[in-house]
Amino acid sequence: MNIIHKSTAIQISKDLSLNATGEEQDWYLEAADKDRILEFLEYYQNKPLIVRRAMMALIIASFDVYLENPDSDFLILWNRLNKQICDDFEELEDVLLEWSEIDEGDNFKVSYFINALVYAKKANQK
Repeated sequence: MNIIHKSTAIQISKDLSLNATGEEQDWYLEAADKDRILEFLEYYQNKPLIVRRAMMALIIASFDVYLENPDSDFLILWNRLNKQICDDFEELEDVLLEWSEIDEGDNFKVSYFINALVYAKKANQK
C-alpha cells in the first residue's frame, strides 16, 4: 500500500509495541493483530491524517485476520469499524478502494465487506 510512509509505520510500531518494525514491505499485513482491533481504533482517534490512514490499513488487515475465525464480538467490531470508515470516508477513500478490490489472487475476506461499504457510501452520495 503506497499510502503508508515508512516513518509513520515505524512510529506506530513503537507506540503500539507491534510485532513488526515498520520496515516491512507490507507492514500493515505483518503487524495485523485480530485481538487488538478495538485498541487500534482507539489509537486512531485524534491522530494526524497520515497516521489515521496507516492505522486504517492496519485495522482493516487485522479485521481480515479476525474474519478467519470470527466470534460473538463480530457485530461490535464491524459496527465500530463501519462507523469509523463512514465518518472519515473521504479522507480514507484511497485506502478503502485498495481494500475493496476483489482479486482472485488475493484471499482477503474483508474485501467483500469494504467493497459493499464503498458501494453503499458512493450510492448515497449521488
